[in-house]
Amino acid sequence: MEVRNHYDLVVAGAGPAGSAAAITAARMGASVLLLEQGRFPRQKVCGEFVSSESLELLRQFLVHAPNGLKIVENAPRIERARMFLQGTSVEIPVLASASIPRFVMDEALWRAAEAVGVECRDGVTVEDIHSNGEFAVSTSDGDFTATAAIATTGRWSKLRQPIAKRNAKKLIGVKAHFRELNPTLSTDLYFFSGGYCGVQPIDDETVNACALVRADVATDLQSVFGLNGALAKRARGWVAVMDPVSTSPLIFAEPEPERDGVLFAGDAAGFIDPFAGDGISLALRTGSAAAQATMHLIAGRVPLGEMVRTYRRRYEKQFLPAFRAAKQARWVIGCWRPLPQFAVQLLRFPKIAKAVFARTRGLEAA
Repeated sequence: MEVRNHYDLVVAGAGPAGSAAAITAARMGASVLLLEQGRFPRQKVCGEFVSSESLELLRQFLVHAPNGLKIVENAPRIERARMFLQGTSVEIPVLASASIPRFVMDEALWRAAEAVGVECRDGVTVEDIHSNGEFAVSTSDGDFTATAAIATTGRWSKLRQPIAKRNAKKLIGVKAHFRELNPTLSTDLYFFSGGYCGVQPIDDETVNACALVRADVATDLQSVFGLNGALAKRARGWVAVMDPVSTSPLIFAEPEPERDGVLFAGDAAGFIDPFAGDGISLALRTGSAAAQATMHLIAGRVPLGEMVRTYRRRYEKQFLPAFRAAKQARWVIGCWRPLPQFAVQLLRFPKIAKAVFARTRGLEAA
């Protein structure tokens, strides 16, 4: 087997964004090295909501994986969202979306990348990427060079350390799967002062519960469940089917699609509020967009600076509005403070509630 240390593209991180970037570039003829610190399969803190607008893109990637299309076809379809806040609930119809565990999806995307010729290495930590004519990538598995580099190492890594705003409260994410027979086919968002918890089915007898909460309010799911009366009642009979996983700190910093010529995609570029339900969609779309931008550099059609400007313009035009809308909606809904009664009453009107939800997704309210 040929041993090589130079590639057209090196991608650091093999979540949805990294795998999407690697698959996109490989299908366009690039030699690609995909590096992942963990090993598959593995759990990730995630609401596991795959929006309608990203389902077809996911299908296009998973067509290369063994049984990849079945993962999409067999996933529960979500056609409504319910918000539970301050003793009231609001139901909002959504375009048919899906619920797919990251435990399943991430490994399938990894296998799809292997199938299209990407060199995939797991258990490898990327220590540094810097450019000096070409990109030098230092890892726990040796050093590599590449014409282009994409970092998809998540919301917190050595490659990009976002800075929290002054006096910002520490936020944590925690997730687990629980047994619940015949769960409602909806994404249910339970809000409380200091955070919220999303619950949705991943099959006909299991739900995913994933919370974003201030660390001074709660640090585990059982404590979170007690912060919303409707959620506490629902969770009373749950039995965990996996050990909880958590992540921190969660920082809502200004998105940064590039640094020193390295393109960022997925959460590495920007962490969007999970209640928007756009995290996986943004990962797939920004990963694909970053790979498309690098192909112009790899083919020698543009210099590095022009490639960077092209990706940054596309990111700011196509993806940045979703972050701004999610930030606005987060405060309208009142994730971090009690919601004024007049706002609760307004959200009970379906058209208003749907408009708020649509804003987080970069969609027009119908």
